[in-house]
Amino acid sequence: NRHIIELMNDEIVQNELRLKNVTHNIPLMIVVFDEEYNIIFWNKEAESITGYSKDEIQSYSVFVEKVITDVNFIMKIETREEFEKYQCEILSKTGEKKVVSFTNMSNCSIRNWNYWIIGTNITDTKKAEYLLKTSEEKYRFLYEENSSVHIVISSDLIIKDVNKQTLRLLGYEIEEIIEKDITFLVSPQQREFLKNIIENMFIGISDTDFEITFISKSNQALIVLFSPSTIVINDENGDFCVLISGTDITKRKEMEKQIFNFATFDIMTDTYNRRAGLEIISNCMKNAKRNKTELSICFIDVDGLKTINDSLGHKEGDLLITR
Repeated sequence: NRHIIELMNDEIVQNELRLKNVTHNIPLMIVVFDEEYNIIFWNKEAESITGYSKDEIQSYSVFVEKVITDVNFIMKIETREEFEKYQCEILSKTGEKKVVSFTNMSNCSIRNWNYWIIGTNITDTKKAEYLLKTSEEKYRFLYEENSSVHIVISSDLIIKDVNKQTLRLLGYEIEEIIEKDITFLVSPQQREFLKNIIENMFIGISDTDFEITFISKSNQALIVLFSPSTIVINDENGDFCVLISGTDITKRKEMEKQIFNFATFDIMTDTYNRRAGLEIISNCMKNAKRNKTELSICFIDVDGLKTINDSLGHKEGDLLITR
């Protein structure tokens, strides 16, 4: 039993190291707090966006004082209220204001990682929206060259204009999509959803971010996060259109999925790791107690595993477990 416990602890340590390495280098701002709200993890993207190193931001109070300017966001963190894609203005070390879209998480397989927030820098998208509002003609070049996705849509869902980034992302030429129904670019499951979103924009209802899965010309699924901000403009014929602006978050989604897998599944066996397994068992026991039903738990032990590990090495022991 002691040997099994040692193996399980070793597995936990290895998975924690893998997850920390992944989260440190991904292009998402990740800040992790322990139970006392001390900042115990501050990755490269957090340094890049804020300009502060981990040594400069060690406590929650310093984080709030130097970086966060949004009182509502501070309240959400302190009350651990669930939020997703919350747009927050932050202040960098140089005094530059930036906009970050934050989502929080409270479950993780890494010990002491009690609460963490994940952020995406959407400053460029917000700047583009502001500039386009100020003067469409004056800042047309920014609309064209900006790294965000911009699409102009009429009330009957016809694409009236797109910028170069949209064309690059989807792989189409401008002639292939102009004056086409935008739903032909969207996954079939989301066509009705997008139609309702656009209809609401024209009557002034637009208060939440939304994600749309586009299908590129090469049949690749691409996820774009659109801002709730709506700009109503006139096309060449004087008809009202809306401009929607978004950020390609396909890689972010893939990274989030990878983080979830690292936090939930054992790398070697692709089964639930110890922490996730215990959480599932706990929920099953609560359900059984609440519904007054029986619950069976099966434990599996591998005979002779210690002998193999000692004589042939842990690599061979791992191979035995996976088979």
